[in-house]
Amino acid sequence: MIEFQRNAAAGPVGIDARLADLLARSSRTFALSIPLLEQPLRDEVTVAYLLFRIADTIEDEVDWPDGQRARVLRLFAAFLAGENTTPAASAVLDEISGVEVAHEGYAKLMGDALFVLDAYAALDDAPREAIAAHLVRTSLGMADQLESPGAPEDVRGAKHYCYAVAGIVGELCTELFVLRNASLARARNALVDLAPAFGEGLQLVNILRDEAADAIEGRRFIPASDCRAELLALAGDDLRAAGEYVRLLETHGASAGTVAFNALNVALACETLSLVADRGAGVKVARERVTELFEDIRARVAAAEPICPVLDRVLVSR
Repeated sequence: MIEFQRNAAAGPVGIDARLADLLARSSRTFALSIPLLEQPLRDEVTVAYLLFRIADTIEDEVDWPDGQRARVLRLFAAFLAGENTTPAASAVLDEISGVEVAHEGYAKLMGDALFVLDAYAALDDAPREAIAAHLVRTSLGMADQLESPGAPEDVRGAKHYCYAVAGIVGELCTELFVLRNASLARARNALVDLAPAFGEGLQLVNILRDEAADAIEGRRFIPASDCRAELLALAGDDLRAAGEYVRLLETHGASAGTVAFNALNVALACETLSLVADRGAGVKVARERVTELFEDIRARVAAAEPICPVLDRVLVSR
């Protein structure tokens, strides 16, 4: 029996051991960066990430025909758009419960989808509504892509896909940051303008890094025409825009955790892009380098020092 409900009396969600475990199983990078955020933003971004990962798993990992995956994504979008009742939740969960997913972490997340939806329902109204509105757009964009199979035809098509699955995430995060950092109201428009490039840059890095692995799984996100160099250049431009986004956060008084979260994500993406440009797909930033960047940023947070110098050094080294 589905017990999904919004229970305002239940108290804050809390990034408890179960949510933290799902996060760690689902993402190497965000399991490091999200805990840098202060509460309640940490919980809100955690739940948002896990919900977006559920949609992404339906799109990429579930062994269903494209038509079935698109249908379930549209069902998920309809639920989030307002049909957030027990029967609607049950319909979504019936589709994904027990689904076979090769990635162990994603399989665990799908099995715990009800728990994540309960965590989502317990969020405050404003962040919950923001998450729903943006996730609906992404889920429908993913469904559209599945119903138009094949690689994007050109760089413009690649940009369109990256916006649907990642640029929208940048816009959502910006909305959550402004909700929890009142001083950012003055910079909101500038941040919103840069947010899609931020998300696009992170997604392009993932696409370029994972090209070989995606090909094995029958997925292709790079246009058939040979435009890898153009995509590498576009990703570099996007990450420079992301660096400007982080500088705006810091200069307009965002919390240290908000700045640190974004700075670490951009720094790791820059390091990965440099490796992909030099060595090709399949590379990963060495664990020692990841630790170095993380500890540098965390130390600056603890000492109340500016965080952007860490990011500036990475951007210059590119």
